[in-house]
Amino acid sequence: MNSLARMISTVTIWLMVTGIIITGMIMKYDAGGIAVLALILGIGAAIATEKIWQAREAGEEPQTRRQQEKAKRRNTVDLLLERLDDTELDELRTRLMGDHDGEAVSLEDLLAEQARRTER
Repeated sequence: MNSLARMISTVTIWLMVTGIIITGMIMKYDAGGIAVLALILGIGAAIATEKIWQAREAGEEPQTRRQQEKAKRRNTVDLLLERLDDTELDELRTRLMGDHDGEAVSLEDLLAEQARRTER
């Protein structure tokens, strides 16, 4: 279920609950009865809304904590790479390919060196 379908379902549920409660008030039913009705319908609507938004699509696997952390790291690396100018990007490519001094350099070392350069 995509976000638009979820939103439409949620709005429909809450509009129906509101309509039933307003109808009860217009028909001048007992105030205590309407309050109980509103409470029961509100709890049901809240549970239904939660289930709609927590439901997964068919075949969709929930993201694990590890996958979420990996996505955050990827975003951080992307932001750092965007801040590099062309010269620094060329130097990074050269060092990552191992042509700089004959050995590969870890990304963490490169990021630490970049941080030291920006502190100067």
